[in-house]
Formats: sequence, C-alpha cells, structure tokens
Amino acid sequence: CPYSKTSNFFEYWNNSLFAHISIKTYQNKSLPNVEQFLEAERRRCTRVEYLQQYEGEFTDYDKAFIPGQFIDRSLQDYSYVLQRTPGKRYSIGVDWGIKTDESVITILSSVYKVEWVEYFRGTLDRVVARIDYLNQFYRFDYIVVEEAGVSVDTCLQMAKSFKSLKRFVPTNERNFEGYKNLLGVFEKGQITLPLSETKLIDQLRYLEIKQTSTGKFRVDHPSGKHNDAVTSLMLALWPFKKKGTFGYISGMPTRE
Repeated sequence: CPYSKTSNFFEYWNNSLFAHISIKTYQNKSLPNVEQFLEAERRRCTRVEYLQQYEGEFTDYDKAFIPGQFIDRSLQDYSYVLQRTPGKRYSIGVDWGIKTDESVITILSSVYKVEWVEYFRGTLDRVVARIDYLNQFYRFDYIVVEEAGVSVDTCLQMAKSFKSLKRFVPTNERNFEGYKNLLGVFEKGQITLPLSETKLIDQLRYLEIKQTSTGKFRVDHPSGKHNDAVTSLMLALWPFKKKGTFGYISGMPTRE
C-alpha cells in the first residue's frame, strides 16, 4: 500500500516510465461484506492508516508519529490552576528520569486537557513527595507510573501509599499501544495543550515510528532528542483509553 510522499514508491508512481493502477478496497467486488469490514476498520484505524491501507493514498506522514497539524490545533494559551474542577477526573502520568533523563509528571483531566507538567532532576523520592503534595489539590483518580529497572522498588512503595496507583510495565507492545492511543486523541482533535509547554511540544514533533530488526514497530525519539515528557503524557492518558477504539498499527511507513 502507499506510504509517505517521500518514499521510493511515490517516486515510481509519478514516473512516466512506470504504468500504475489504483483500486480502492470498496471497489473490490470479490471481498464479502466489504462495507461492514471497512466501517469496522474506520473505527479501529487512525485516519492516516485507513487512507494508506484502504484508499490507496499517499500521505505527508513521514517519520513523524504525530503529524504537525494535529499538534498545532491542540495548542491553546492558558495558565495552570492548582485545583480540582468538579465533574472532571484527573490522572497523573509519571516517567522516571534515570542518569541523563529528567523525571516528568503530567496531569491530565478527563476532557483530555493538560493541567500541569513538571520536570525533575535528582532522586525519585523527590518526585514521589511532589506527587503527594499535588494529590492534596487534585485527589487523583489515577496515578500511572512506569515500572521498570531502578523504579520498581519506588513503584512498590508508592502502591502502599496511593490506592489509585496503576503500574505500567513498558514492554514494546504496551508502549506502542499507549502511543497509538495518544495519536488517536490528537487525530480526533480531542486533546488540549498549553502554548507554554515548549519542551513537550518539541518532543511531540520529533516523535518517530520505527521498525525493529524483527519487523515490529516502536515509537522513539531521534538521536539527541528526548521523549520523557511525551511518555509522561501517554501514561496520564492511559486510564482514559476506550476499549476497542484503537488497534495495533499495521503497515506504517518507516525509514531508518
């Protein structure tokens, strides 16, 4: 199927030396119940994925995981308010910083609005103390922590103090599902970010999708960049994920 407009396939398609033909999936009369199948795929896939897989369209989607226009329309000029608003639920995502990385916490409300972002250097205990302080104001419905490596003991200790704690084990498959969920809310125009969060916005723009040597997909940052703020946002969004809304990506474009 077509991928991005920067692929070799796109060049061949527009080269007069090659003959080409395009047949959209709905035109394939040999497929049984094609309309029902496509309707189900529209709900499962992202817009870009559906256009590539079933409409045979080339897109501007290159290495960027979240297209820039989706990020731009999510931005609004507002300030943080340290309080819980009645009628909203609140989640905090925690990405632990090890060595050169920062720890990042992101507070997200159930209307998919980023309500707070904070960065930390130093011990993990300092982050836990800050979460405890913020919990006095927001009374978090969900506290989602990435549990891996040196953070395991900290996560186990937090489970004793915070009943709303959810531990997220970052396997490649689960990370990918979480990032796909994040892409979905950007694509649907449901999420709101403050213009002031330049570090988070920068990381969102540089987020890439790659393919491993075994053929699996993963979401990562390019050399010299970071994705800790984006991971924190992805974790905060995780508890609000609707079952069956987003599936796994198949056939996504990759260029190492």
